[in-house]
Amino acid sequence: TLQILIVSAVVSLVIGVYDDPAAGYVEGCAILSAVLIVSVVTAVNDYEKEKQFRELSDANDDIDVVAIRSGKAHQISIADLVIGDVISIEAGDQIP
Repeated sequence: TLQILIVSAVVSLVIGVYDDPAAGYVEGCAILSAVLIVSVVTAVNDYEKEKQFRELSDANDDIDVVAIRSGKAHQISIADLVIGDVISIEAGDQIP
């Protein structure tokens, strides 16, 4: 739909300038400005949604597990797991 509006704005600019060189450009510029406003609002909205999705995804990926390290059980984040940790898995736990 934006492509159709851009084409119509260009056609309106050409016809408007051809018919009335003094003020014929107003309608075409108005259509182009409306397209610009819609594009900017859509881009900002998509950016905000993407930012919220990344925050939720990061919070969802932060899982605490029970790991046995040096013979003692510790509850740590999966980001802090190292080679040699033994994971204690119980019913309902997510496997890292």
